[in-house]
Amino acid sequence: MKPMHAITLFVLTCILTSSAALGQDRGTHANWPRFRGPNGAGVSSDKGLPIRWSQTQNIAWKVDMPGPGFSSPITWNDRIYVTCYSGYGLDKRNPGDKSNLKRHLVCVDAKNGRILWDAQVKAEGDERDYRSFLAWHGYATNTPTVDDSGVYVLFGGSGTIKYSHEGRVLWRRPSAKNAVGDSGSGASLLLMGDHLIVNAGAEETKLFAVDKATGRVAWDIECWAGWPTPVLLKQDAGTQLVITANMALNSDGGKSGWTHRRLEPSTASAMVHGDMLFFSDMNKVFGMKLGAGGTPQPAWEAKPGSQTCTPLYYKGLLYWVTNDNGIVCCADPKTGELKYKQRLDPSAKVHWTSPIAADDKIYFVSRNDGVHVVQAGPTFKLLAHNQIASDRTDHMATPAIWRGKLILRSKTTLYCIGNDN
Repeated sequence: MKPMHAITLFVLTCILTSSAALGQDRGTHANWPRFRGPNGAGVSSDKGLPIRWSQTQNIAWKVDMPGPGFSSPITWNDRIYVTCYSGYGLDKRNPGDKSNLKRHLVCVDAKNGRILWDAQVKAEGDERDYRSFLAWHGYATNTPTVDDSGVYVLFGGSGTIKYSHEGRVLWRRPSAKNAVGDSGSGASLLLMGDHLIVNAGAEETKLFAVDKATGRVAWDIECWAGWPTPVLLKQDAGTQLVITANMALNSDGGKSGWTHRRLEPSTASAMVHGDMLFFSDMNKVFGMKLGAGGTPQPAWEAKPGSQTCTPLYYKGLLYWVTNDNGIVCCADPKTGELKYKQRLDPSAKVHWTSPIAADDKIYFVSRNDGVHVVQAGPTFKLLAHNQIASDRTDHMATPAIWRGKLILRSKTTLYCIGNDN
């Protein structure tokens, strides 16, 4: 751990004119309405979450999806929403005809796993071919978001859609034909007051806000911001939108913001707790202290970093996991001092998901080597290593928490995991 130094690329912030509360976080504490749950914190107040499970233990229900996907599940009241795709890109050796590609928004009854409806939309616009990095994750990686008026999805080159809670299309905004590279689409959606914030950097080199009721664009910015999900930073100076990007941006929605430093490649999202802002790249994790006037100041940097996993603040400590070798780190969030650095055993090498926490337990989902449950605190303690023997597909979706249960999604199957009664 050492102090931060040269400022060369950017963590961008745009000060928005709206200072409304987070609309998607209204409702009961059981709602997990976006990527990493309420406020994007990855933390639930629920108790009694399971520590151990297997194919024959603590699986409340499971349901196969109509197709593959790696978006995270979200919940609203007693419903789970998750996306997948079908018709194309199911086999790397023979992907098929791209004109047959369909996206699905699936609504599942959280109480029993029954599929209530499956809204399908035929792909349109500038969809990339099933090859290169896109073939690792496919066409359903963006996590939706939800509020009491409906469910919002970003379907890559096919655009942004709002559905009713009954699966009816309320509006659709097509993507411009400007898709970038062969890595595909992955950024998740964020609601702020009356606006839906969309990082469409990979789809059309834009970050934009739309009116959530109509889908009309309120403002947009030309940029390529990759795949991180934006987060909100609320200060006396106003509400700021924070995202890692490859260029400094000004927002038509308000005043220009601040930029910070050059990052190594990263798809991880920033996260905020109290007066600290945290973000990561493939080499380091960074802490910034929120100062007067709305501009955070560099506080510390620590190694190792993570290219894909968003850090987790939980009960006074900061946690993250390296994406390529399964090393869990715990640090003091004020100073960056490492409390421990421990490899997850047995054999959890690749992590493309972000950790979540509840009930003094932290859950780390690896791509191919199961879920490790670690005791929260400054000393490493592995509580359990869980695998479902019958499902050897990739796990690249951050789980959700619903009423004391873990909602886990593999490439093909959705699971509700809870303690057997």
